[in-house]
Amino acid sequence: MAAVLTPVYRVEELRAIEARHAELPLMERAGRAAADVAQTMAGDRGGRVVVLAGPGHNGGDAMVVARWLWSWFHDVVVVFPADSANLPADAAKAYRAFIDVGGNAVPAPPDGKPALIVDGMFGIGLTRPLSDQYAELVHWANLTGSPILALDVPTGLHAETGVALGAVIRATATAKFIGLTPGLLTGDGPDHCGAITVHSLELDSRVATLGHRLDWATLAAMLPATLTRATRNVNKGTFGTLAIVGGAEGMVGATVLAGRAAMRTGAGKVLLGLAARTHAALDWNAPELMLRDADTTLA
Repeated sequence: MAAVLTPVYRVEELRAIEARHAELPLMERAGRAAADVAQTMAGDRGGRVVVLAGPGHNGGDAMVVARWLWSWFHDVVVVFPADSANLPADAAKAYRAFIDVGGNAVPAPPDGKPALIVDGMFGIGLTRPLSDQYAELVHWANLTGSPILALDVPTGLHAETGVALGAVIRATATAKFIGLTPGLLTGDGPDHCGAITVHSLELDSRVATLGHRLDWATLAAMLPATLTRATRNVNKGTFGTLAIVGGAEGMVGATVLAGRAAMRTGAGKVLLGLAARTHAALDWNAPELMLRDADTTLA
């Protein structure tokens, strides 16, 4: 049976998917999916759940989570330091729905350690450091020692690059909607996302045709001519020569690893010019590498 692959999208691709299905209640679906995760994390301990809601769509998702947890008789406090009048239309609707069932929003966290924190401050659209107001909420959440569920992406993490944009939520779990983004899998992402679950929001069949699995036939068409391996009667010089210079005394490892990587990615002849006065004459893990002195390589 073929492996099931989890899609990884650029932010602009996720935005396009959301725009194409704007008629669907995606925020409600996202909030309900995340609420199920939050319910499992909160368990039956009966402690307080603090939901941190931001001024945009991520905050709207948080409001839906809060409403569901409230309906399941959890003690829910929504911390919302923004002005509800400035919320996007769907997030404003989610805010009003939470208030209408008897919920309340406060500008600052309550005293005491919560049983669970839900981070719905900022999502995949964040590309700059947080304001002091939201950075303080991030620091508060991280210092509580409570489990944290992040919605879509931990607040403060760049969804595409995985770069920490200053203060970043260190989540216990992340509920990702529709598909993954690269930033959850690289850079600071793995250290801040915790256990990631992906929730398709019932769009599986609608987005399945947007990508394809890379295989050699597909990849070869995008490679430069020297790497396509279309001609069989060749030698290693046919595929180019690469020289890598580095490796001071006692520090040749990085240069050797770079050479091995070059061989694996298709370079033909790879020369390693090592600055160390004494070094091995052969790399037994990649005997194709040509180890030389740096001066000889540069000559």
